[in-house]
Amino acid sequence: KITSSCVVCDRVNETMKRYIEIFFYMWEKDEKFREKVLSSKGFCLEHFSALVEGAAKNLKNPAEFVRKIYDMEIENLTRINEDVHKFTLKFDYRNKDMEWGTAEDAPIRAIEKIQGYINT
Repeated sequence: KITSSCVVCDRVNETMKRYIEIFFYMWEKDEKFREKVLSSKGFCLEHFSALVEGAAKNLKNPAEFVRKIYDMEIENLTRINEDVHKFTLKFDYRNKDMEWGTAEDAPIRAIEKIQGYINT
């Protein structure tokens, strides 16, 4: 029973719920906020899931929102996937002269996309 709840976790979770509500309020009321979100590199999967789940409760048109962020998320996951693939190709001696491009930090970005921000 002692480990079934935690005052810190409870407070963090409650604060996150309020952040999600504020996010949706801003999405509905502020065009510049929407533009900034849609021009970003997306969300970690945990927060993407939280936004998809919260859309129905917090938005007038949740389907449109989910479609927009889903398209953005797929685009960014595809980009990261391509960078990780290029990163792995660099370890083949035949590709020693291939330019890194944006692939040099691809594993870190992939982990952050899956798990969330890494404070290094």
